[in-house]
Amino acid sequence: MAKKNKKNGPIESIDDPRFKSFLMSALRQQSRYWFPKTECLNQARVGRGKYQCALCPSIVGPKEIKADHINPVIPIEGFDSWSEVIKRIFCGVDGYQALCKPCHDIKTKEENTKRKSLRKEKIMIQYYEDDQRKDSD
Repeated sequence: MAKKNKKNGPIESIDDPRFKSFLMSALRQQSRYWFPKTECLNQARVGRGKYQCALCPSIVGPKEIKADHINPVIPIEGFDSWSEVIKRIFCGVDGYQALCKPCHDIKTKEENTKRKSLRKEKIMIQYYEDDQRKDSD
């Protein structure tokens, strides 16, 4: 009998590395129905099928507007706890801003660049500390 490929098999425990991604996806999917998120978009509405971006003067259609979390769901410093993630993803209306797709993409890219930079910095610090430890032994 052929061995099951764990990558494609079902997630059977919370220890599976794919569990975090699975849970995050489920939370984001359910947040689509969160009233404050919908209310944010209603407040950005300036006419029938027209929305104003919170960062630029653009007026865009419903397919070009996003309800963006002002504070990222996963902080720049990294994942802290599920309870914090849930608080951030299901925040109040004041935790959202309506952004046009180009502004949302720019903001997301900046956040990801900061995350990557911080991750590299942490790796370099760890490498330096390990090197210092080896020298002292």
